[in-house]
Amino acid sequence: MTKVIVEIDSKNVNDGYYTMDELYDNMYAMLAMLTSNNPVASWKTNVCNGWFIVGMQLYPKSIKFHVKEKYYSWFKHVNVNDNVQCNCLQEDVVNNMKMAASCSDNSS
Repeated sequence: MTKVIVEIDSKNVNDGYYTMDELYDNMYAMLAMLTSNNPVASWKTNVCNGWFIVGMQLYPKSIKFHVKEKYYSWFKHVNVNDNVQCNCLQEDVVNNMKMAASCSDNSS
């Protein structure tokens, strides 16, 4: 079986209402507002490779998102957590791609 990888410009992908970029902009805006309402439970990492992570403890679970560097100023109210490193993004992406590939291999 031959696998084909196609690179897609997310700016043009949409659901008929919003592009992927617009959806991410909206998600980051909501995350900024959520963390501003409870900055004590929120944290962020420093920027690494053009990304940073924003997290928030929502007991009993927590949420975290990889956020593009251009949005860093939206999270001025959130303190940097030096115990969390933002060096896993590339490794996470590679591992997710490997897992997706192994799942598609098993389905045939």
